[in-house]
Amino acid sequence: MTRINKLAKLRAIVAKIILSDKFLADAKAAEFREGENPDGSMIGSYRSLSYELFKEQINPIAGGAVDLMLTGAFIDSFFTKKAGASKFIFGATDKKKAHLVEKYGEQIMGLSQTTFDVLQKEVYSKQLLAEIRKQI
Repeated sequence: MTRINKLAKLRAIVAKIILSDKFLADAKAAEFREGENPDGSMIGSYRSLSYELFKEQINPIAGGAVDLMLTGAFIDSFFTKKAGASKFIFGATDKKKAHLVEKYGEQIMGLSQTTFDVLQKEVYSKQLLAEIRKQI
């Protein structure tokens, strides 16, 4: 097997691990609870002070900032999809997705690099090693 084939096989294993991670959306939900985009900036702010206060009572972690988590339906509809050779983003089946992406930007469908790095180090690397051991 050539090095290119080995690398392609390794990437396929990594993609399989990431795409099958049922807890990846939980990591995204944690970012939403903070009211943060993947780059650490705020998702947004509410135009209505009364709604901001209402949301702050429901989710004090976001401090009244937009958190995209009123009912949980949006985040519950998340699934991971491949967006390039080594890039993954979230898709969503919730009907609000198009509106929320239009209003807050496509970046809301991503995960912070810091969060992803932690997952790679603490979860995916162990799964990858186990998978490699099976094949050796």
